Amino acid sequence: MDAQKRNPRRVLLTHALDPMDLAKLEVLGHEILVVNDANGGATLKELLEAKAAPTKKPLPLEKVVIFNGYSEADLKQGVLAIRESFPVRPIIAAVTDHSYLWSFEFLLTEHLIADRDWNLRNAAEYQNNLQKEKAARADGASAASSVEG
Repeated sequence: MDAQKRNPRRVLLTHALDPMDLAKLEVLGHEILVVNDANGGATLKELLEAKAAPTKKPLPLEKVVIFNGYSEADLKQGVLAIRESFPVRPIIAAVTDHSYLWSFEFLLTEHLIADRDWNLRNAAEYQNNLQKEKAARADGASAASSVEG
C-alpha cells in the first residue's frame, strides 16, 4: 500500500487505558480514539474514518497506544512522554502500511501482544547472558591475577 494513501489524521488509537491515562494523553495534546469491543473489529483504516465493527471475542485487557499520522520526531517524543508518565507501560506501536488494513482485534491479539511477550523474553535472556559474560570475565581476571601474584 502506498503510504500517501493512508489517513494522515494525527490521533492515538487507545485500548484499555484508565481515565487517568487518557487524561494524561489529552493534557499532552493528543487526539484520542478509544477502541473497545464495540468498534475493535474494524480495520485501523475504518477506525480512522469513524467506522465501527464489533469484535468477534472480547478484546484482552492490554493497555495499548497506537500512533497514527505522527512524524518520526513527534513519535519519539510521544513514546518518551508515555514511558515517563504511565506507571504501567502500555504496548506502544505505530500504524504501518501493513497494519493499516488489519482489524484492531487481529493486530492486538495476533501481533502486538505476541511481539511484546517475545521482546520481554529476549530482553531477559539478553540480560542473563550479559551477567554470565561479566561473571566469566571477572573469574578470568581474578584467575589471571592470582597466577601473576
